[in-house]
Amino acid sequence: MPIGLGTPSSGGGGGGSGTVTNVSSANTAIAVATPTTTPVLTLATLDVIAADGPPAAAVAMNAQKITGLANGSAASDAAAYGQVVHTVAATDTSIVVGGTATAPTIATGTLDVIAADHPPAADWSNNSHKITSLANGSGAQDAAAYGQTIAGGATPGAGGDLTGTYPNPTVAAGKITLQKLSIYPVVDLMISGAKAETIPRWAVSDAGGLALVSQQVFATAIQIPNGTVITSISWVSGTTALATGVNQVFGLYSSALNLLAHTTDDTSTAWAASTIKTLNLTPGTYTTTTDGPFYLAVLVNATTAPTIAAIATVAPALLLSQAPVIQGRYDTGRTTLPATITYATSPSKIAFGYVS
Repeated sequence: MPIGLGTPSSGGGGGGSGTVTNVSSANTAIAVATPTTTPVLTLATLDVIAADGPPAAAVAMNAQKITGLANGSAASDAAAYGQVVHTVAATDTSIVVGGTATAPTIATGTLDVIAADHPPAADWSNNSHKITSLANGSGAQDAAAYGQTIAGGATPGAGGDLTGTYPNPTVAAGKITLQKLSIYPVVDLMISGAKAETIPRWAVSDAGGLALVSQQVFATAIQIPNGTVITSISWVSGTTALATGVNQVFGLYSSALNLLAHTTDDTSTAWAASTIKTLNLTPGTYTTTTDGPFYLAVLVNATTAPTIAAIATVAPALLLSQAPVIQGRYDTGRTTLPATITYATSPSKIAFGYVS
């Protein structure tokens, strides 16, 4: 504000009276222009005012804002509104935000949610601590509960050729078969399509063969795995061919000599020497339900019965006839295979036949 010079003044620091001839400021908060003629007083900027006369008490803003505020950087600086947390939000469900805007609460989600949002990128250590209350695993990649392990008392069932439960399963009945114990695992190659043979084909040594008797059933032992589906039976003739045939039937008997399946009757169809004759089962197939042994049978009714390819004399008839019988001739006067065959005599040659 302008103050006129030459104006009488009373009081003041001198304690007397006089005339104002010069105006000056005691600090930098007020600037004085033309102090000796027409003084003009101007307030400095707020930072200068605050520096010269810092507040001695709290400053009331009368419900007004301070605008244009720079961001605070020191602990006692006023914070700009943009530096203040207004809301708390999580980027995924692994962090749960609750409470209010002024008093938020933060908690982790359940472990399954965290693992789904943040699956591990590498193996992790449990620092020698257990995972407890684990549900039993059911998938190939699930963690197994201790109770599912043998050490933890689990008793999983055995399969395949074993039965019972672990840790002490046993070999199931009928699972150790001649084929599984074959002493000829390399050279015993069956004819293509064959599922079981009476003897290894390479062992056939008698070209003349075993002589069949017309209207008499001949049967020899054959080991067939359980569950084998059979559709046909084959026999191989020796050097003697069939002549004037009337009936030609092949069959499969159980170890108790009961008929399980038989083929169609090939009646008068030719059967040349040194020829494989294959007849299909009727009505279609037979599936074994045990590992046997079984007996492969052939019945021919003809003026001349063929011979069957065989191994030459392998043992005295006495040994061949001991139980269980390896092979034999059964019944006489037959034109069809009987439901049960009765042992009569045992040839000393083992005949070659197979099932497919």
